[in-house]
Amino acid sequence: MPDQIALLYDDFCPFNEKELSYTCPENFNFMTISWFLNEDNENPNVGCDTELDFYALRDIKVGEELFVSYKEVNKNA
Repeated sequence: MPDQIALLYDDFCPFNEKELSYTCPENFNFMTISWFLNEDNENPNVGCDTELDFYALRDIKVGEELFVSYKEVNKNA
């Protein structure tokens, strides 16, 4: 595997140590926004609806990190 591809796996795919496998998108060229969201259950700036469409909960500044409540996402999934 080329080094650039291996880096994509390390950067974007959680590794399941029990199964010794990665959880990855089907195609790195079509990654959804959910792959770029970090968890903050107390102060998320991004929400999602029951269709898992994401939206801003408030104005988000350029360069600001995106946070979502994983509890909310899991409830809607």
